[in-house]
Amino acid sequence: MGFIRGFDCKPLPTTENPLFKLLYDSIKEGNETNGIVFPALRVNRLDFYCGGGVLLEYNGSSFKRNPAYSEEIKNKLDSEGQTSKRPISEEAYHERHAKDFMSNYSNFINENRYHFGKRGQPQERQYLERLYPYTYKGDSFPEVCVLDIEIRFNVDGSQKKCDMLLFNSEKSEIMFVEGKIYADDRMTCGVDDRPPKVIDQITEYTNIIKKYSHTIEEQYTRYISIMSQLIFGIACEKKLKLIPAVKLLVYETPKAEDITNKPQYRNRRNLIKKVEQAGIGSLWIETRKSHEYSLVDIWEKLRNG
Repeated sequence: MGFIRGFDCKPLPTTENPLFKLLYDSIKEGNETNGIVFPALRVNRLDFYCGGGVLLEYNGSSFKRNPAYSEEIKNKLDSEGQTSKRPISEEAYHERHAKDFMSNYSNFINENRYHFGKRGQPQERQYLERLYPYTYKGDSFPEVCVLDIEIRFNVDGSQKKCDMLLFNSEKSEIMFVEGKIYADDRMTCGVDDRPPKVIDQITEYTNIIKKYSHTIEEQYTRYISIMSQLIFGIACEKKLKLIPAVKLLVYETPKAEDITNKPQYRNRRNLIKKVEQAGIGSLWIETRKSHEYSLVDIWEKLRNG
């Protein structure tokens, strides 16, 4: 299929649709402390993320929800011998659950939070979600914002996903960013001090975006135009330039003296050095200091790294 972002020949939802009005209000009114909904454009589909996963999706004619996030209806489907992996329409949901999506909207948000928060450990997604609310808060895109998330490239047989795409509206530049927490298994150098797996991951992503840079720039030009119409109600045309390297954003980085002296970090003592030697631009944010970095700060440090 290739890398595509678009919504061809299908009407975008408007706030005249009561369910979209709920989503729209959550998008505009969300902040870092409550349930933010973040819209992302796919191929003739809009995904509305919340709490770590897709809350609802819209295909041009109806909304759907993944029943795997709703334990009650998942169990009912399983008991009927039906799949519980495919998104279910509002009509089918109503038949089995005696409720529509509107009346269950708040419950869906709680289900997402529970489903994606089961592990109870700090994950990079929880940090990245704090960056999402600023994108659509105003009347147009801010100076720097998160434009897309959970990006599947769909090229050369790759189904892997990059965490997010940052957009600098003043410079008309876009930049892919992979997020990690320092304790991630892919960040260890091992007992033999081998390169961490994250280097191969970032290198693979960078090779993909370099190869398909023109396509990516074209598709996100469409993306910006469509999302501006959907959320801001305005036309917005930007000729984009892609930063041709995927960057690494790391949270919960221990203090340098702890990395050097504490035994639990013995397999990661050369981690930062190895990432730098691989030529990967990165930003390492210390534990409990994420609030000190704005999106503009993150952009500038990664862009110049």
